[in-house]
Amino acid sequence: MTLIQKIRLSERYGVHFYVISALFSIAAAIVCFFYPVAIPVCMTMKLLCIPVILYLCESFQNKHAIYFYLNLGISKIEYYLIPVVTEFLFFIVLISVSCFIGNVVR
Repeated sequence: MTLIQKIRLSERYGVHFYVISALFSIAAAIVCFFYPVAIPVCMTMKLLCIPVILYLCESFQNKHAIYFYLNLGISKIEYYLIPVVTEFLFFIVLISVSCFIGNVVR
C-alpha cells in the first residue's frame, strides 16, 4: 500500500481528526494573517494540541475502525500518525500562505 493510498484512507476514516484540527488551523491562520510574529506561538500551540486532538478523536471514532486498518496491513502507529503528519504539513502551508497574504495586504 502506497503512502497516497494510506492518506486517502485516513481522509476517509479519520474525519474527526481532520475536522477538529482544521478548526484550530483556521483560527491560527487568522491570527497569523493579522500578526505574523505569532507564527512560533501558533506552531507551539499546534504541537501541544495534537495529543488532545488525538484523545478527542479516539473518543469520537468508531471502535471497530481500527480493525479495518489492521486488516489492510496498516500498523496502529501509522493509523494515528498519518493524519497528524498530513494535517501538520497542511497547517504549515496554511500559516505560510496566510502570513504572505497578510504581508502583501499591509
